[in-house]
Amino acid sequence: MHVLVFGGSRNIGYFTTLRLLNQGHSATLLLRNTSVFDNDVRMQPHVESGRAQLVQGDALVSDDVKSAWDKATDYGRAVDYVIFTIGATPDMSSFKLTKGFTINPPNITTKAILNVLCTMPDSVPRPKLIAATSIGVTKDSPLPLVYKPLYGYLLREPHADKLGLERVLAHVSGREWNDREPRTEITTVDEVKWQDRKGLPPFGSLEILILRLPIFADSNHKSAPLPLTTNAGLSGTYTISREEVAHFIAESAVKSWDQFKGKAVTVSR
Repeated sequence: MHVLVFGGSRNIGYFTTLRLLNQGHSATLLLRNTSVFDNDVRMQPHVESGRAQLVQGDALVSDDVKSAWDKATDYGRAVDYVIFTIGATPDMSSFKLTKGFTINPPNITTKAILNVLCTMPDSVPRPKLIAATSIGVTKDSPLPLVYKPLYGYLLREPHADKLGLERVLAHVSGREWNDREPRTEITTVDEVKWQDRKGLPPFGSLEILILRLPIFADSNHKSAPLPLTTNAGLSGTYTISREEVAHFIAESAVKSWDQFKGKAVTVSR
């Protein structure tokens, strides 16, 4: 199996890639800095063996994303899965009283996923896609009452971007959209509306799993997290570690794809 990874330099994308490589699979990673693994004793053996191919570029640049696709499909090789975990990490310097935490650009995940989709080769079968987003972004996503001030105010702008991501992915996966439409400035890139982007896969043409994730915490658990559909609600705690999400992707989602394809699930402890 070969995977193409966007957001693999750290966190969920990194841990997922490492797990899959350790299982004997191969990966192509688009990285803004290809030296990020130079001193990484866990990743270096895979880079040196060629199982992990590193492509320098930025997911916000369409030509760079196309280069990643070209490298991943060298010599007629198929991409089985796309792992998309790109996201902005707001800090205090980005805080605005009227908006909460802001991100730059304001549509980083939406623009990146459009680049990924619109440069995807028209192969048969199409690659499967796993994308990470957040709870509280859509109306059907469970959100504990205590989190509403945090998500509704402080993270309002990052969530507006993730709503754009979810909207685009709902379209290409053929999932009915019953939520509000994202802001136009989020889903319009280079003055082109998302529906009009050249190369966008047709409605319902891709198999996609969306992971709506709660607050991240360090892992003290040895077992895999429990996947819950967004319609089932959450019980217990509302946290997950990045390593546990990677465990779920590599050990559950990929290995039981028919169970999860076409869904948006919340993974929690």
